[in-house]
Amino acid sequence: MIGRRGSSYRYVGAIVTVALLSSGLVTSALLSEGASAASPVTRAVSSTLQTVCKVAGTSFPWGRNTAEPGIDYGLNTPTQIASDSAGNVFVVDSGNHVVRRYANDANRTMTIVAGDSSGAAPEGVDGVLATANNFPSIQDIAVDQAGTTLYIAEASVIRRVDLATGTISTIAGLRGNTTLPIPSDFIAGAGAHLGLVTGIAISGTHLYIGSSQFTGESPVQPARVFHLDLGGANSGLINLVFGPPNATAVGLVGDGAVGLATTPQPSNVVISFGINGIAADQANGHVFWVSAYGRLLELDPAGGVVSRRAGQFFGYSNTGDGGAADTAQVPANAALAVVGGVITIAQADADRLRVI
Repeated sequence: MIGRRGSSYRYVGAIVTVALLSSGLVTSALLSEGASAASPVTRAVSSTLQTVCKVAGTSFPWGRNTAEPGIDYGLNTPTQIASDSAGNVFVVDSGNHVVRRYANDANRTMTIVAGDSSGAAPEGVDGVLATANNFPSIQDIAVDQAGTTLYIAEASVIRRVDLATGTISTIAGLRGNTTLPIPSDFIAGAGAHLGLVTGIAISGTHLYIGSSQFTGESPVQPARVFHLDLGGANSGLINLVFGPPNATAVGLVGDGAVGLATTPQPSNVVISFGINGIAADQANGHVFWVSAYGRLLELDPAGGVVSRRAGQFFGYSNTGDGGAADTAQVPANAALAVVGGVITIAQADADRLRVI
């Protein structure tokens, strides 16, 4: 476990997201520290050596775009992070409404790959450069392991950026629409209703989309996970892999019950309220997230089952270190990363990383 930072390490903002990258023989956790006027930066923490080094950012939080090494470019409220297999780091600079790429080279060469920091560009324009689009609110990002494609989750749509050409397109969702109906299985992703998108995760040619609710659904608004095929037999098609298939499903078990089992249960009869910190394990394709009730859930999309890996009912504290994960407390706003079955949990409320 990489524990809480001591008093000698000056606090500059909450850990708001975490991603793992494998570069050479070292596996690192990327911490995004933002929302402070002190010095929002992105740091790498080696899980092997447990050392910290700066990846990007400076003491000027508003995000300069001058000709400096990438490591010294200012970040204004960095939030989401993603990385490819070569160690290139992608950061959502939410205060400047852009996504920046920091190359894994000596200077951490910085390139803006999406967004217009001036705010003058229009929103939601496809077939043009991603840098000619305005992104007032990015929910999450993901990048394929080859580093050729960036995926951006907005409130109700998923955008795709070809990093070779810089062009952008909408591959799933309907802009400005979070209403019903819930998509039928294996329909075209473009134009499908996704509800309110809260996160995305990629594993191979599979993009998983976390949706926290559909506007107008009642009396409950359960979360759902959709799968978008990026290159298989059903390329471009979307299907539901977790959550009830319709708005009137009743008698379901899960987040609302005190004892959601740690043993696998069918994914279409378990309710999760809220999906935070969604992540996918490249090793086995399993999908993980933390619910609004503070439970870390693991979905096996191929097997169609879900189970609780950690967290108790309404777990908002930090108890349970050194014990069984299913008895530990996990806050609902935790962020996740999973590599080879190892789960890293970033907790903003406790300013720490925890590992299962």
